[in-house]
Amino acid sequence: MIHFVKYPNLPQDCSSIIICDKYCNKLISGLEALNIQVFTMPDNPILPGSVSYHTDLSVFHGGDRVLFLSVQLKHSDFTNRLKKAGAELKYFSEGETPEYPGDVRGNICCIGKRCILNPDTADPAIKRFILEKQLELIPVRQGYTRCSVCIVDENSIITADRMIARKAKEAGLEVLLIEPGSVQLERFSYGFIGGAAFKTSHRVLCFTGVLDAFPKEDRNRILAFLDERSIEPVYLTDQPAFDIGGAVPLTER
Repeated sequence: MIHFVKYPNLPQDCSSIIICDKYCNKLISGLEALNIQVFTMPDNPILPGSVSYHTDLSVFHGGDRVLFLSVQLKHSDFTNRLKKAGAELKYFSEGETPEYPGDVRGNICCIGKRCILNPDTADPAIKRFILEKQLELIPVRQGYTRCSVCIVDENSIITADRMIARKAKEAGLEVLLIEPGSVQLERFSYGFIGGAAFKTSHRVLCFTGVLDAFPKEDRNRILAFLDERSIEPVYLTDQPAFDIGGAVPLTER
């Protein structure tokens, strides 16, 4: 029997995950070593090529088997694979556009029973779903909320966004605020830590690469923050951590 991840981004023991097709070859050996099957998401044709592969712009996991997808992916093999796996698929209610804020409809960060989002940019269908589930809303002005947040556990996050850090603390989350600029993102000056890290089990946080590009102080603070919560960092490549638009843990053992 297939068990879907109950709480978005917080798998107990991930058995399958959604990642972008663009970086699958770099990451798949590390994920297979963790016995995790990969669902590869194709590029979203409406988004600029620099971010068209970012999962966090085209897929929102609502918990259990519910997934919201960009309508641009509706007839893809990727969507058909998700249906065959038993996912309940819904779609963004407003079409995306290549520019902000039309590119961030699904870029919403759920952490257990809390949800960090920009109410002005979040897709209306997803907002209705979140309200129906009675999740605690943490409103911010940042539209790229999922990109900006590295989820450590149901009560802890890492971010370089000061507004998110402040609002999350006010909501009772434990927050490690780091300096921006240490995550690589092709065609940009830098990327986001939330796009370069994702949970694969209750005790494992995967990074796309090593933390060598981070200032020593931030690197040590990140590792201490994880150690205090008994979270093991796993580095999927030996490259400096790079932003792939995150990943969606889908099913678990």
